[in-house]
Amino acid sequence: MREYVARILFILVLINAWFVAPLGHGSAEPVQESVQVPVLPQALREECERRYTQAISSSPIGQGVDRAALLELALLRMTLNLGTVPEREAIHKLLIIEADSVAVESKLSERIRLLSLAYLVFKEAKFLDRAQKAYVQVEKKLSPKEPSGELIHALSTLYAASLDRTVFQVATDHAKQALTVQDSRDLQQLPAFGAAYIALYQVSGERRWIAEARALGTRVIEDTSFDKREFRVPRARFFNLLTHHTGESKFREALFRYATQEFQAPTDTISWVNALLLHYELSNPPLHLTVVGSKDQPRARELFEAALHYPMLHKRLEWWDRSEGPLPNADVAFPELPRPALFVCAERRCSLPIFEASAVEREIQQLLVVETR
Repeated sequence: MREYVARILFILVLINAWFVAPLGHGSAEPVQESVQVPVLPQALREECERRYTQAISSSPIGQGVDRAALLELALLRMTLNLGTVPEREAIHKLLIIEADSVAVESKLSERIRLLSLAYLVFKEAKFLDRAQKAYVQVEKKLSPKEPSGELIHALSTLYAASLDRTVFQVATDHAKQALTVQDSRDLQQLPAFGAAYIALYQVSGERRWIAEARALGTRVIEDTSFDKREFRVPRARFFNLLTHHTGESKFREALFRYATQEFQAPTDTISWVNALLLHYELSNPPLHLTVVGSKDQPRARELFEAALHYPMLHKRLEWWDRSEGPLPNADVAFPELPRPALFVCAERRCSLPIFEASAVEREIQQLLVVETR
């Protein structure tokens, strides 16, 4: 009996050593560590955070600030466990105001995405209902001749919240249409489309979208005609996503260039909301969720949909079907198991396999608690 117990314990130790291992401990080399990610200088960060606190404490909340950017920043802070209880209450109040407000036609994409994110974070049906109503308004006026990166991104987020396959199909059709007119678009619009394609990849696991995002990233790098201040943050955020999803050094170098330019710019020229968004995304690597299993297996889809629902704005969600070859950025070695499993990686360490969809949120939270100790 003792020998049997000892063998079981030894196997568990081996499993733990394999799975709770640094990222990059696999078949592909990790992203080069020689290029450090820039962050906001401490004094500037503290000033930006002071302005943020002031904005959510003002009456009305967010007065004089881009409300959409403020809400995205607030929701990001909450999912990174940076927010306080009073802050959460203030942002919830502002989101209720947003949900109850009359939808502005020119802001429907923005409304769909924000309220879908609000639903994922707060799990209140009202937010999802308002997002779906905004979608109905958009659907009536969709123009195949004028595809929008913001709308594709918004519909991808709504699908993550609702799992409505009709919404996903509309997002995919809109993205396919965008590919037919993309070459004629202004370069400044490409990061929005690139971020949208990455969002589609995350909600579908379809690799064609990460390939399209990579192609757009290469185009942006090769053309410097739009290196203007107002494009720095969107480009830096896009290149940050590409770096994590592809592991390619050219995207990391582009990210470094745009982020450094923004963080070293004169203080009075910086948008504190956008600067904080970029700072938080750079200083907190995305939570990496990977489903390993055939896309024909119902259990694998259940795990993938559970991961879609996890309330983390800054995440990298992938579905690895071994028949499709290595992942675009194969920076983790996953074992071959007899059934589908989800793996969670954070701060260069990974969890044990999760086999049940009902356990996904609990297991992720437990891993994040361990990582913050």
